[in-house]
Amino acid sequence: MFSSVFRRALAAPVARAVARSPLAFAAVGTVSSLAAYAAAPMQCEPAPATALAGEPGTKRERTLILVKPDGVERGVVGAVISKFESKGYKLVGLKMLTPTLEQAQNNYAGLAKLPFYPGLCAYFSSGPIVAMAWEGKDVIKTGRAMVDEVRAVYAADRGRNCIDGSDSTEGAAEELARWFGYEDMNNYTRAVDAKIYA
Repeated sequence: MFSSVFRRALAAPVARAVARSPLAFAAVGTVSSLAAYAAAPMQCEPAPATALAGEPGTKRERTLILVKPDGVERGVVGAVISKFESKGYKLVGLKMLTPTLEQAQNNYAGLAKLPFYPGLCAYFSSGPIVAMAWEGKDVIKTGRAMVDEVRAVYAADRGRNCIDGSDSTEGAAEELARWFGYEDMNNYTRAVDAKIYA
């Protein structure tokens, strides 16, 4: 009985305070705006399928970005996604896996004659990686520069440098095919694409 009397006694002053407070109006406005946003139809639409590697030189160019085991361990994945999305690029493929030693050797086959190759492959296959396929205009060139920026901030040392990415059109095509199949890719357009690529 006491609790119901207490609640009624408290309800009227609280309601009056909320009704008079500009912050309360703002909060109600924010909540109703979020509700309207959540109820709005989805802004992504299906897009025609394209080659696995995209269409080089267009807004549908694609690149591969890999967050290596030390990047996953240090929680860099979200920062990488945010960096690419804030640049206007579109994530079209994403998977997390622990590569086998053979996959690591195939990924770094171009470095096979270098003395650090065995250690690099052992490290790359030592834990989970996150493979991402990004799409957008000049994403290979700009993405590679962004890889260097992420390394400058997060790399523990030259060998454990958190991230890797395609550095050429040919490399992107080969690397995307190594880590993704057609069924792993998402072809879609966003409402914002018209503004980014107008």
